[in-house]
Amino acid sequence: GEIGDFRAARTMAPLVLLPAFMTLSTVSTHALPATRCVVFTPHYVSENERTRRWHAADGKASTQMMARAKMLHRCVPPICLCSSTSTSIRERESAAPWDEMRMRLAAYVERWGNADAPLGPSADGEVGRWCKVQRRLKSEGRLSAERVASLEALGISWVAPVDVDDPLDVDWDRMVASLVAYRDLHDGSLAVPKKYQPDAALGGWVAAVRRCKSTLGDSRIAELDRLGFAWESSRQCGSAFMKSYRELRCFHEEHGHSDVGSILGSSHELARWCDATRGAAQRGLLSPKRLAYLRELGITFGGD
Repeated sequence: GEIGDFRAARTMAPLVLLPAFMTLSTVSTHALPATRCVVFTPHYVSENERTRRWHAADGKASTQMMARAKMLHRCVPPICLCSSTSTSIRERESAAPWDEMRMRLAAYVERWGNADAPLGPSADGEVGRWCKVQRRLKSEGRLSAERVASLEALGISWVAPVDVDDPLDVDWDRMVASLVAYRDLHDGSLAVPKKYQPDAALGGWVAAVRRCKSTLGDSRIAELDRLGFAWESSRQCGSAFMKSYRELRCFHEEHGHSDVGSILGSSHELARWCDATRGAAQRGLLSPKRLAYLRELGITFGGD
């Protein structure tokens, strides 16, 4: 019968297809490191059982096991495929969903004028998650040149606007002009949301500017102040980190420093959060964005 879809391991070892009744534990008892077994359920098991189940395990089938397979399932002997064959199968079968998502991204560009769909629970968020995967694949060298060119033709940013860490890496004058255009369009408001779909680059840049105020220099800060720039977003993130960060910011505004333990005691929840956050930063577990937020409040780390 038709073999159908299966997910082959990225290995040069041969692939052996086995009937589904040979469980992973059974197959692994005959393990050979040079073989990759893919266990599948044939179409003809029953008319109603159309969903194929696929599992993978290292090993090979014994003669006795294959005899049992022929008796119970009337199946053919194992089919051995080299990795190049399985890779081509995967590429052919992944082309259709990739092209479909590329068409959805093109529709997003038609609607919003940019190819930087945001993350989120909506249909646009699904496109945004797909774009995030494409960016990761490109950074890992696993996105074909053809697909890279196809996405670049739509105008995708290989660094998502919301992931821009340094606002000075972007053309400052162009972004200020976009900010002025936003103000004119929104009755004088400069409260640009981080995920601003009509101009994703502006939304990401504004968020980066707020995080990195201390690195901008007096002249740039003064320029934004003259425009009426909103240094604090009216939209508050609900993550545990940002909730504690806002509490620390209030403490900093009241006391002029961020040494919570010296005022509230080392056992206070906020003081313990500060200690844990410093430890996470020293272990490299905090993103550049969160590090920038903390530095704005005078939090220092071992490498600073």
